Amino acid sequence: MGISLLAWFVKYPLQTKVFFQNGENLIYEHSLIPDWLCRPDVGALAYLLPGMSVLALWSRRLLWLQMAGVLHALGSLVMLWHVQSYNDATHVTAFWTGLWLWWWAGQVNKRDGASLWHGISLAMGVLSLCWLGGAVGKLTSEYWEGEPFYYLYFMDKPQFPFSYWREHLSNEQIHTMARWFSRAVVVSECVLATGFLWPARLAAVAGLLTLTGMVIISQLQLFSVLGPLMGLSIAVAWLVEKESAATQPHS
Repeated sequence: MGISLLAWFVKYPLQTKVFFQNGENLIYEHSLIPDWLCRPDVGALAYLLPGMSVLALWSRRLLWLQMAGVLHALGSLVMLWHVQSYNDATHVTAFWTGLWLWWWAGQVNKRDGASLWHGISLAMGVLSLCWLGGAVGKLTSEYWEGEPFYYLYFMDKPQFPFSYWREHLSNEQIHTMARWFSRAVVVSECVLATGFLWPARLAAVAGLLTLTGMVIISQLQLFSVLGPLMGLSIAVAWLVEKESAATQPHS
């Protein structure tokens, strides 16, 4: 939850700037979206809702944790429909993480192995679903040839190592790197989408390592999208330890 909120707050100033471009409260129109979901103030308020759940981090009351999950999911749901944020994957991962948190807060007092197993299974389902969504979106010839990553990362990013590669490698070599990098991403996401079939600890660790690598390579730009999934992966690893302790016979 804390990692998810941190990712949310990191992006909030940038997202608010989008809602209020140049200080003007522009209300955009969209034929498929209601007028109230085109208002920048509605978007900014919905984006702030999960931030209100930060109080739950200092409380052990289950009601607060459930409210945190509801606020997280509700704010994300509005953002998924808002005209200025519906195409941002941040709100997809935050929505599913919020739903899981809301459910888990109602189960956290149950210390039996079955409840822990259900929490792990649902969390793994959410993680696999998000990995599957990312993979399906990349199952195109353009991604297989690396074109999007070539322009987004290898040509546009001014930071190291991309700037170094542009200076020391030929355009053909960079194209080849982008192609195999893109294929590695597609294959990795397809494999991790099957994580719900793996041992939970292995799936959580593999997913967390992959997410961390993606955040580093993106120069932290993907932290807002992947932060909720990183937090959920850590939660899975923690719950696995709890389940192991709960199911061990007491001497």
